[in-house]
Amino acid sequence: MVTAHSGRKSEETHRLSGRSQDQRLVHFSVPDGAESPRPGDLVTVTITEAAAFHLVADPASAEDYSLRRSRAGDAWDRSQADSCGAPAPGSSSGTTGVSLGMPTLPVRGR
Repeated sequence: MVTAHSGRKSEETHRLSGRSQDQRLVHFSVPDGAESPRPGDLVTVTITEAAAFHLVADPASAEDYSLRRSRAGDAWDRSQADSCGAPAPGSSSGTTGVSLGMPTLPVRGR
């Protein structure tokens, strides 16, 4: 399961983080052309390296990587949309404009 927070070296290694079924920390990269996971989604990768406190998975190709969308990932999408005032992906809120998440103030009679 993909976590919302990546490791401290994620910027330089371009890896995401998650937890395995037995709760071990796994750092993994997304192959070129593959869909990027959201926090809460489930990813299946082949472990390529093991260290004392974490595992590393650097899939060589998209065949070594599979992504399964989850309800937890959907909830994360909704929470991100709610935090910026934008409609959730796939929702039909009836608005066609782009929300910048800026608060509006009512204008009183002049």
